[in-house]
Amino acid sequence: MEQTTESNPQELVAFLTLCKDYCALIEHASEYSRADFVQRTYGYLPEIFSYLSQMPATSTEELEEWLTGYTQVISDETVSYYEEQVRALLGEELDLFLHYPVSVTQDGELQPERLSRLLVLIYRELGTPLLVLREDAGELLVATLSILQYAFDTYLGDALLSALRVLHYHKHAEGIEEDTDHWATESIQ
Repeated sequence: MEQTTESNPQELVAFLTLCKDYCALIEHASEYSRADFVQRTYGYLPEIFSYLSQMPATSTEELEEWLTGYTQVISDETVSYYEEQVRALLGEELDLFLHYPVSVTQDGELQPERLSRLLVLIYRELGTPLLVLREDAGELLVATLSILQYAFDTYLGDALLSALRVLHYHKHAEGIEEDTDHWATESIQ
């Protein structure tokens, strides 16, 4: 992968398409079976992590300027709504199952997270560039992607890995079949 999104617009388009597909999955979670939702999510997260891990860093000065004018585009109400939808689909056993200590650093605070919360946090961060793109494909998109890269470095990378870890365990421990409602509830020893 190239080190800059400006020199490879096809990769940027592919990444934004991946973001759109992931966001659509979260927004329509209730339309999927649990197994299909987990399988699809498990497929998206490594690609998202890979792209974000290779994005170039933005200069601190430029980033600070953009962060001062940044407002979250996706509302707390929207996030709460989708989190409840995802939580209902996953069920308590899978949503609460965190076989490793999981915490996300956001605003300098460590906190344990449910899988549904991690998936919706990822949704919120990835959805913002898509909404910005509808308004302005120029400097505002560049600023939003830089903030996304900053979020990846500070807490989003941890959220992606934590969610993937739980999904990986369930995918391989139980073999996730389409109509299976039985999920492991014990942690890895």
